[in-house]
Amino acid sequence: YNTDSWSLPEEKAVSLLNYLKTRGIEQIYCIPPVRLENPNNSTDLLQNAFLSFLKRFSTDCKLKLSARYRLDDGFLPLLKRKDLLAIGKYLIIDVSPLKEHKQTWNMLDETICASYTPILLQPERATYWTKEEFIRLREVGVQLMLNTYSLFGYNGDNALMYSRWMLSEGMYDYICSGIEILKSCGIARILR
Repeated sequence: YNTDSWSLPEEKAVSLLNYLKTRGIEQIYCIPPVRLENPNNSTDLLQNAFLSFLKRFSTDCKLKLSARYRLDDGFLPLLKRKDLLAIGKYLIIDVSPLKEHKQTWNMLDETICASYTPILLQPERATYWTKEEFIRLREVGVQLMLNTYSLFGYNGDNALMYSRWMLSEGMYDYICSGIEILKSCGIARILR
């Protein structure tokens, strides 16, 4: 079952995983999107799809399942039910790149109060935030994950400007590479 309309076919996914293993990557988190645009991506469906994938295909990489949660109208009910695929105390989140949800900061507060550390995927794409708001994200305890394609203008001029600024300020905790055409996303911890 394809949990993301942009995901790779399973055979190509296995090929990619095996290639990453040859490059020294030993553990990979699969992080399908959970947001209103993917209404069927429940925790049960994602877990079943992941287990089915593991049974059908063999790879030398150690795979784990998580998810990335859009801060939208569907998020708080999941948080309140603790129906989340987190990585320990870390929860991968994203926001709409075009329009800020009116409850974004409240949802961040609720996430932190629920003892999660939010990791915000591609914050530089949020065209409505200012430098002060990016600083505020860090101050409230949100960790940031850079999409390297933003550094080269793939995600627009604002993302280019903000990604380079935040990188120069040491604001990122993680990096990933993901392009919308393939929606393949590799994540690495930034080493300081």
